[in-house]
Amino acid sequence: SSKLIYPVNGSISSKFGDDMGDGIINDGINIKAAEGTNVLAAGDGTVIYAGNKLEEDFGNVIIIQHGSTLDNVITSYAHLKNIKIKNNATVKAGDIIGTVGKTGDVKTPQLHFEVMKNKKPVNPVKYLQK
Repeated sequence: SSKLIYPVNGSISSKFGDDMGDGIINDGINIKAAEGTNVLAAGDGTVIYAGNKLEEDFGNVIIIQHGSTLDNVITSYAHLKNIKIKNNATVKAGDIIGTVGKTGDVKTPQLHFEVMKNKKPVNPVKYLQK
């Protein structure tokens, strides 16, 4: 199956399924990286959301719908400092879409990265290239 590329270089500070406190389970992975580090589209797709108006406090978020070559998954990128892409934009794997930040409810710069399949969160590590 086709693989996604890592959206940012850094260490995983919180794994999929980790208890984040207050009964919240991590639906993705959190990758520690320096503030301002470029965040890359993990695969080819279309931006279906770019903004900061989601119910959860993820700060600046980009959500990308990927096509059948990538299993029709949706990826999301949260806590961004900057969003460098617009809604409905077409992206290729490796395109710079934003920068690492600490917006929303986090205190340290990081990227929260989620992969959704059939509207359910799946472990992003299963889709990421080693």
